[in-house]
Amino acid sequence: MKNLFVISAIHHLIQVEAVVKEMHLSKKDVPIVFFTNKSSEEVSLKALKVFGYENYRIFEYWEFQEIFSSKKHSRYIQYLKSIKYCENLFISQYSSDYSILAYKILAPKKVFLLDEGTASFKVIKDRQATKVFDYKFFIKSILYHRRIYAPKKIIYYTQYDLGTGLGNDEVIIYSFAKEENQTIFDHKEVLVLGSSIAEVEIVSKADYMEIITKIKERHQGKKLYYYPHRKENAEKLEEIKGLGFDMIRSNMPFEFYYKSLISTPMYYYSFYSPILDNLSQQFHNLPHLNIIKLEENIIIKNHQIIKNIYDSYVKNKSLNLISPNEI
Repeated sequence: MKNLFVISAIHHLIQVEAVVKEMHLSKKDVPIVFFTNKSSEEVSLKALKVFGYENYRIFEYWEFQEIFSSKKHSRYIQYLKSIKYCENLFISQYSSDYSILAYKILAPKKVFLLDEGTASFKVIKDRQATKVFDYKFFIKSILYHRRIYAPKKIIYYTQYDLGTGLGNDEVIIYSFAKEENQTIFDHKEVLVLGSSIAEVEIVSKADYMEIITKIKERHQGKKLYYYPHRKENAEKLEEIKGLGFDMIRSNMPFEFYYKSLISTPMYYYSFYSPILDNLSQQFHNLPHLNIIKLEENIIIKNHQIIKNIYDSYVKNKSLNLISPNEI
């Protein structure tokens, strides 16, 4: 097999699309392994068909404890063994079990890491922190009955300038082809793209809600919309609804949702998600794109990674970086 893509979310198809266009691949011949769960399988299948992919296999996620009680991982391992060989392995998540198993069993010549949001910045830090002994890989080696380890070399397939400190790794920078969209912008409407930064403890929930409240106060009298992140918890979303935001939900990546819009709010807000950056590179006609630059004193962890992400956005003149105090 020449190429294999191992992905686990619908929005990863954006990066698959970039590779397909860059390498002039036929979608009919692009093999995709898509990890999902029972509740999302129907939506995932629909997305694959909408994007035009026909050569795919669906597998279920498995939790750590399921290794002892389920055959989910065994079915995936048997599938990988049936392939026998893969020249180019494209993975969307660096350290997931399904990525490292594909790397171990297939032994590809090249491993490409697709952009998972802005996660490549964290991967660089993780790969710089070389460990003589990694207990996680040791445990997984025992559980999967084969030696598990990180790829010796990866190629970042990214839209970002990842800077220095890459060691033996390489970078391929891709760009989007801009489209002429005829979207109409409503000056009396505001859209906030939700984030899971409170759930993963980058900032506290209190600080997150304070920022959302400031956006509301800045745009008094305007219609407020909120587009939830898939990992936000229900309690927080209810609080945001209580502030007067209407929830917008879509199963498609936001970039494709945006493409379908005839009218949309004039004012967009996001945290350090790459969505606004993606929009600015894909479309000529744009709303006001505001990225909230978190202040150092409210960031709980990953300070340098977040700084690197913001630094990459500074070069994009279509983005307006503002601190919470400037809202």
